[in-house]
Amino acid sequence: MTERDLLTAGEAAAYLGVHVKTIRSWADKAWLPSVRWPNGWRYFRREDLDEMKIKLGLSPAGKTAA
Repeated sequence: MTERDLLTAGEAAAYLGVHVKTIRSWADKAWLPSVRWPNGWRYFRREDLDEMKIKLGLSPAGKTAA
């Protein structure tokens, strides 16, 4: 995993096309896995975001919808 595989809450929200508060809510409810760093910031793995895209009925990165 590289550093670019981890996105901030704001980047994750933009990636999924939702509000950052939605991302935080999903993380709080454990619907979307996150990693907390010692400074308290949450980071999200791109792989987990791609899985969420599929759950939301969106096309994952790099793939076209059928």
